[in-house]
Amino acid sequence: MKRRHKFGAGQVASEGYDEDPCRDLLCAIVERGVKDLVILRRRSKSHIKSRKGVREIDLYPPDEFFAGEWFEDICGHLDWDPEAVREGLGDLLVVT
Repeated sequence: MKRRHKFGAGQVASEGYDEDPCRDLLCAIVERGVKDLVILRRRSKSHIKSRKGVREIDLYPPDEFFAGEWFEDICGHLDWDPEAVREGLGDLLVVT
């Protein structure tokens, strides 16, 4: 009979696994939003429109994401203060 292994909280931490499998995904979503803001900022300064991914950024503007309810929900799950994150982004959220 094969023995099944069950992961407990202590083993998960010692193995380097995140106890909340959604956490890494949610952090990656926020990180992608920040990267998109940086691309928009560079584009607006240099007027370069041929950057990879700009079309998708134009369809789903990251500034709308950071102002929206979905961002608020993600921050709630991660136990982050959404206003503090927005303040940390500073001028990136003011795309000209």
